[in-house]
Amino acid sequence: MKKVFSIFILISTFPLLRAQSELEEHDHFHQREISIASAPAFFFGEEAGSVAWGLHAEYAHRLGEKRWALGAAYEHLWDEHQHRTYSLNFQYSPGYHTHLSFEPGITTEFHDGVREWIPTFHLEFAYEWEIGLLDVGPYAEVAVEPHAQHLSAGLHVALPF
Repeated sequence: MKKVFSIFILISTFPLLRAQSELEEHDHFHQREISIASAPAFFFGEEAGSVAWGLHAEYAHRLGEKRWALGAAYEHLWDEHQHRTYSLNFQYSPGYHTHLSFEPGITTEFHDGVREWIPTFHLEFAYEWEIGLLDVGPYAEVAVEPHAQHLSAGLHVALPF
C-alpha cells in the first residue's frame, strides 16, 4: 500500500510543476463547480483484490478569488456492501486547472445485513482542460478507511459556473 500511495503522490505532482505557467495563461478561478468522476476502485487491506465501479460527485465553492474552495462530495461504489461516502470537500488549486481535494467523511456499508458507519478520508487529484462549457481531464484518488483502502483513476468532468 505504501508503494501505491507513493506512486500516486509522485504522479500527482507532475502537473503541479505547470501551476506557475497556468497562472500566466488565465486570469481567474471559477467561483463554483459541480463535477463527476467515474472510475474503477481497486481495494487494498481486508478487501484486497476486489474491484468495484465508482461514481464520485462534488460541489466546490471558491472562497473569493482565492485558491481555496469548500464544498461537499458523495461517492457511490457498486459493490456487495453498497458503499456510500458523504464528505466535506476542502479543495486547494495551485493552478487554474489543477485541483487537490482533502475529503474527510463518513462511509456507510452493509455487512451481514447490518449498516455500518465508518470514518473515511479521501485525497483526490484532478487536472482539467476547458472543452467548451466543461472542464474535462484525468483524476485519481486514494480513500482510507479503518479496514480497507481503495485507489481510483479515471475521468473527471466539471461544469463551472
